Amino acid sequence: MTPENLNRKMIPIPVMEALLDRNRFGMGAPKSKVTVSYGELPDIGVVVPLPQDASDLASIYTWSQDYSSLELAFVTQLDKAGIEAFYLGELSQYGYEVRDAPMMRPEPFRVLGEQAQRPLLLCGGPNQPAWWVAFRSAEAAGHVYVRITLDPQGSPCGSTQRAHRPHEEIMARMPVLALPAGSEVRNLGSSANNRDLTQSATVSGDTSVRAIVEAFADSIIEAGLTLVASEVGNALGLVEWNSPDTGDRGLATVVRYVDDNHKYELSMRIRLGGGAGYSPIRGPV
Repeated sequence: MTPENLNRKMIPIPVMEALLDRNRFGMGAPKSKVTVSYGELPDIGVVVPLPQDASDLASIYTWSQDYSSLELAFVTQLDKAGIEAFYLGELSQYGYEVRDAPMMRPEPFRVLGEQAQRPLLLCGGPNQPAWWVAFRSAEAAGHVYVRITLDPQGSPCGSTQRAHRPHEEIMARMPVLALPAGSEVRNLGSSANNRDLTQSATVSGDTSVRAIVEAFADSIIEAGLTLVASEVGNALGLVEWNSPDTGDRGLATVVRYVDDNHKYELSMRIRLGGGAGYSPIRGPV
């Protein structure tokens, strides 16, 4: 079902960067093998429908002993509602239905005034691959990303999902910090030990250290946490808080890149307290 008008040139850099951003749908398995394709899709034994006007098709096929997935990106003139209707229509003949798509992990930073780009999750039964469809209008009109998890038992579609990891509950204790409207955020990753949690990201846009700090402080107050301090400088800002319920203490910082007034580095760190069902984190997140 590959359209004849696909662009067979090199993968556009923004598309490749988006495909390599593993934070969109969850983390891939370690020690995976990867095949990158453009202009056509690798043969994985699964029919992948594409809109007739699909162009700039690129994909990453990842597989290991216990995990495999195909992630693809393309451009279309269809809008978000149109692309979701297209995939629901194509897959419904195989028994696929829409399921709630939970976030794979807490998102530490969100942009105010913009609708969350939660992917559409389509499930066809416990033995069928899970399909995630995301329309990324914030990046460029008509950019679509699809992820097919070939092992359904490792997805929300499976009847025997993988056991709950202890750190997920602890990570949920991180507050979600708002960013000024119009910002573009890219999550870089997270880490943890037995007492500290850290999230980091970059943000770009026509904003300022002060605007970001003020948005962070408002988020802390709205979450019912205690705002301890906030500081604003020309290129550095911070917000400090604590939780009266758990004893957690947090610090979020904003650093403006040197010689770039439109790009910032964000970090959020929490030192866990002993309340609200605290349990140590075993190993990195």
